[in-house]
Amino acid sequence: MCADPIPAPADSILAPTAVSALYRNPRIGDLILRTSDGVELHVYRAIVAASASVFEDMFSIPQPPSTPDGKPTIDVAESSTVWETLIMLSYAPRQGIADDFADLGAAHAILEAGKKYNMPAATVCASTALVLPHFVEEQPYSVYALGCAYKLPEVARVAARHILRFPIYSDHSKELDLIPLRAYHRLSDYRRRYVVKPFLRYLETLYAQLEYLPDSNLARSMALKLTAPTATCIECARTFQQEVSRGSETVYRWIEEAISQVALEVEE
Repeated sequence: MCADPIPAPADSILAPTAVSALYRNPRIGDLILRTSDGVELHVYRAIVAASASVFEDMFSIPQPPSTPDGKPTIDVAESSTVWETLIMLSYAPRQGIADDFADLGAAHAILEAGKKYNMPAATVCASTALVLPHFVEEQPYSVYALGCAYKLPEVARVAARHILRFPIYSDHSKELDLIPLRAYHRLSDYRRRYVVKPFLRYLETLYAQLEYLPDSNLARSMALKLTAPTATCIECARTFQQEVSRGSETVYRWIEEAISQVALEVEE
């Protein structure tokens, strides 16, 4: 992970929700959070503080009343869209909140806020958003980078699997600047050593055996699959086995189709 703080996008947005408007109602709450874009959010400090210890410490600092009704005001560095999400997660986390992220920048901003304020609910919410199909399938490099930068190994693994559909140097996402070179090297190594080379070894061995025994079931042979080089870690070995098993079914169908197209000539 990079040593310097990771700047989250300031202009990313979340899909608007009716609930967020409640926090702009001056008649509720006992504390005002003034965001970087000048929006005043009215909250109950006890509820928000309970979601993260950093909030509790921040709110415990005495603040002079700054409104006629006696509510203290605290200035925060994040935008109103980020804080409205953090507040929603503090009050009543809901299953579908990850679907509200309009883009990866929004997820990045919540990840950074979750890290800054030590708020697990924010990290879980953003992590869930990252592996949604419209993000991880279309922007796997960006998702991989965020997974590595924020120490979310499962997110990084899911993204790495989807990156296999793209050339290794086909993406120049700005999120790649968040990770050290070794994280990018591990991605390249995963692709080369634990996916591509083992599967090629499997195909070479299968080809040699088919010359002597043209049986399509050889493609499914577990013994044949295990002739490929063994990965050096359990997770990589499991990934390799899954990839070869999936590929072997495709190869089996190819061989079956090829055999079915060859007609044996028999004298009548």
